[in-house]
Amino acid sequence: MKALLVVTMCFIFSIESSAKSGGCTECRIESLKKEIFKIGTKASSKVKFDNEDNDPEVRAKLDILIAELKMIAPLKTQAENLKRVVGAWKSVWSDLGFGFGDAPLVNSVYQVVFPDGYYYNISNYDSKNRGPYAGIIKGEFEVAEPALKIKFVLTAENTKPFAKGSDLATIAMRAELGEFDTIVATPVIGFESIFEQVYVDEDIRIATGLNFDGFNTLFILKRTTKVN
Repeated sequence: MKALLVVTMCFIFSIESSAKSGGCTECRIESLKKEIFKIGTKASSKVKFDNEDNDPEVRAKLDILIAELKMIAPLKTQAENLKRVVGAWKSVWSDLGFGFGDAPLVNSVYQVVFPDGYYYNISNYDSKNRGPYAGIIKGEFEVAEPALKIKFVLTAENTKPFAKGSDLATIAMRAELGEFDTIVATPVIGFESIFEQVYVDEDIRIATGLNFDGFNTLFILKRTTKVN
């Protein structure tokens, strides 16, 4: 009986110690991340184009999980988050496409963020009128706590979609060097907005931003390096 009591007390002490050290919180964060990925991936898998998975019921489910994640995750400023945001990302789910004109293919929407205050949205398309091609949007950003100020400054196209295995950072650097056809007159040029990195780590990135209609759009992305 005494042995059982000792084991029970040790177990309780272990839980309390884990909670104090943040172990349980870390487990919950990982659980929330997996559920967010699962919901976003499932919603995107049912459609072809990026503007077809904007189900408000999906957004409602994600909002609940993200609110908890934001509450228990260590609080960081936008400037602190940017250190992890730099790099290449793939869209898992959003209720706004990254593209312009035609809607991009749902599993072919990427973003490459550079530390020097600019980024590139890179998407593959399959237009009914034009066939397959790739679209590129350059944006600039600056920290304006508690958010980021962003502005679209350039749009470009590649006559063919970017092939699987293509390095995203290389595509973005080629765009910066002007290797793709620049489109001067598009509705997104000059568009300015407020963007907030809600959560970011080595695997996942969650952000919100005001779209053209003033709607607070949700973006869920996972880290990657290549078109896949």
